[in-house]
Amino acid sequence: MTEREYPKIEEALTKAVRPISFVCVRFSDEYDHNLATCDVVHDPMNQFILVDNSQNLHFPTLGAAIRHGIAQAKHDLIAVVHEDVVLPDRWQDRFEASLTRLERYDPNWLLLGAVGWQGKNLVKGHWSDPHKFRNTFEARPFETVLRLDEQLLILRKSGPVDFDAQLPSIHFIGRDIANFGRQCGLRSYAVNAPTIHKYKDASGQLILGPNDSRKIVNRKSQSYLADHSLSEDYFTQKWALARAPNKPLAQRLSAEQMQILRRPVILVGRGGGGTRLVSTLAQDCGLFIGNNVSVSGDCLDMVHAMYRAVLTKYQYNDSWLRFRALPDLLNAACDMLDQGKWPEFWGFKLPETALMLPEIRQAFPDARYVYFSRSLENTIFRRTHMTARLDNHIGRCTLPLAYDFFGYDRKQILTDSALMHMATTTLHQTALIKDHLSGLAPDRHLHVTFEDTVSQPGDQLDRLAKFLKTDVKSRSIVDQVDPGRAKTQSDHYSEEEIAAYRKELPKLEARMLP
Repeated sequence: MTEREYPKIEEALTKAVRPISFVCVRFSDEYDHNLATCDVVHDPMNQFILVDNSQNLHFPTLGAAIRHGIAQAKHDLIAVVHEDVVLPDRWQDRFEASLTRLERYDPNWLLLGAVGWQGKNLVKGHWSDPHKFRNTFEARPFETVLRLDEQLLILRKSGPVDFDAQLPSIHFIGRDIANFGRQCGLRSYAVNAPTIHKYKDASGQLILGPNDSRKIVNRKSQSYLADHSLSEDYFTQKWALARAPNKPLAQRLSAEQMQILRRPVILVGRGGGGTRLVSTLAQDCGLFIGNNVSVSGDCLDMVHAMYRAVLTKYQYNDSWLRFRALPDLLNAACDMLDQGKWPEFWGFKLPETALMLPEIRQAFPDARYVYFSRSLENTIFRRTHMTARLDNHIGRCTLPLAYDFFGYDRKQILTDSALMHMATTTLHQTALIKDHLSGLAPDRHLHVTFEDTVSQPGDQLDRLAKFLKTDVKSRSIVDQVDPGRAKTQSDHYSEEEIAAYRKELPKLEARMLP
């Protein structure tokens, strides 16, 4: 792989004398191999404020964490820096020289950064990242920009900049503040203050290209895309930017379509608990469960709206976004049914539905539910589900929810085993499902178990067909069941982890709702 090019700062610079308060929000171990290695943040002339938000466990948004750090700043110049940024040697000398030139031109600047945009594709700055190296500065060391990249944001404590704690995530922070500045007649600038963005990963390995960075690769994931879209929607709503609204469903759908929309069959169960089989059972009964169905039987048509709804409900405390969750789910269902030519007998399966059951009941008031369960140990001892992992936006939302539910300190998440993560989230989601079903009439829900399906696939298929008041269309479930999958698979957990789990299990089960 071609070596990366890094910024080179000239030697003939005057020594910086203006102190800076650096604010960094720590999310992962990338901090240890990037910003923590920079002399400038540890210079006695400066102040370094490290805000612990490991895996987003302590603050709901990055804006809220940054505000917490800025409140501790003692110098007027404040530099908010990503944990995965390296500031090269003599960075502060180069920055101060650029700032001095800028303040002769505009002493009332609002916000500064290393990288900014003058238009959609016109980038200005001096930086290195896994994609490229750029230095656009020639005649002067600053350029007016419309928005700034969030890797480095410099402001004045005495100025009007305020980070929006409601903005769902990192996306659009630099654009949000720059928009605020333009309303006040203040400008934002990219200045010659070079950065190295994503220098090393969390293990200390050099990042030479985009595929070496987990964060960059993750940008293609559904959870990332859902999170990004929420920030975009919030930003668009906040600044009243034009966007064509969806037509009300009453205008978009016929009376017959409205009736179809109200009565899906919702397949619900713990992800990782063998729920692929309930999708097979449903399809054997002729149920349409989506135009795009994963190998796990999940309805990919509904993923984006469901992930957005989970993040909106449990993490991002904005009333407008929460109001949008229900229409989002309904519109996603309509799009799915449109593409499928409006089948009367339809439904879907997504494990995250367990977290949104009150909203599902409101969106689809005539829905029937098929609850597919597996013995707790057989579920918990298998591979982890994304809602039990910190490597995605949904898991970073649902794991803290489970720990809150059981009264555990969120800090334990960082040291507890994957087995405890699966245990808490499995029992929490099971409690949510059981609580929801307890409020339904008996003819509105059916309980099917993994164990019965594996041992008696034909009988369970007949049970489901009878509940759904339909005929069996095929018996593919008989060929798909694998008795070996029913066995507990705990060989990838240590004896210590299993012992710790068995010690906590009675406490967990006692806390579950009836």
